[in-house]
Amino acid sequence: MAVEQTALTLLIVGRVQRVGFRRFAQEVARELGLAGWVKNLSDGSVQIHVQGPREAVQTFVERLRKAPAPIRVEQIVAREVEPEPGLEYFRMVYGPLEEELQEGFGAVQNIFMQYWREFREEFRGFRHEFNTSRQEVRDEFRALRQELGGLRSDVRSLAEGLGVKLPVAEDGGREGERGFEFLEHTADQYVLAYGPDLEAAFEEAAKGLFATMTDLETVRPKVAVELRVEGHDLKALLYNWLEALLVKFETEGLLFSDFEVLELSGGDGKPYRLRAVARGEPFDPERHPQHVGVKAITYHLMEIEELPGRVELRFLLDI
Repeated sequence: MAVEQTALTLLIVGRVQRVGFRRFAQEVARELGLAGWVKNLSDGSVQIHVQGPREAVQTFVERLRKAPAPIRVEQIVAREVEPEPGLEYFRMVYGPLEEELQEGFGAVQNIFMQYWREFREEFRGFRHEFNTSRQEVRDEFRALRQELGGLRSDVRSLAEGLGVKLPVAEDGGREGERGFEFLEHTADQYVLAYGPDLEAAFEEAAKGLFATMTDLETVRPKVAVELRVEGHDLKALLYNWLEALLVKFETEGLLFSDFEVLELSGGDGKPYRLRAVARGEPFDPERHPQHVGVKAITYHLMEIEELPGRVELRFLLDI
């Protein structure tokens, strides 16, 4: 029984030029064993002549309707015609050289941008999942720390009731804690630095800055640099301190991991002054992992809270 043959002329409207549509149509046609040709038209549409077994031609048209991004087929106008004699395979009809060059470059660019958008969406999803998991860990850690704090208080109360004197840590317990952590933020790096006094908190703030850029454990304290900064208030002093360190990295390529505030004075109408030593070494891409780049220090969301035995600094890094 003979297979029914047919031929169609198709007008394809939509985003079908400079996105690799002709190549896609040719691949589908050859896969289905069809003959014909495809060419760009000056109005931005594409014309196709296709012929072969009726069922395969119908499948070809349906495949075109579902072409992958960045191709977007909005309309297909089909007209049945007589088969063209002598057509043995499916080919592309090329236009002038300059148009074909633009077609090729445009197709590559659009396909690249499609992959980039897909990658960006996947990365955003990963970042959201990572931030959610990180926040859950922090919440659990805070709850555990509160529970341990309550347990420590119970132990001290019990010891006092029994007349037992417990040893006191040199750092004074929680009031002696120091460190930094990264808080939740949608786009930039939000840092919390804390210590028993302003000097310690400023030292931890500097660590938070460089921990954003690299792994502090890989930075050896081989070079010591003394810095002096001033500010009309504590926020300006913190900003200028971090800015001075960032400038050292940008202009001299120095990473720091150890900080010692030698002097911090001011207040009561007088400007604040800070003198400190930063220790580190020149950046080495083979030794120092690169996390994210810090573009600038900002005043946005900056807070300085002085509590009994504890100082907390919050600041946002533009990354």
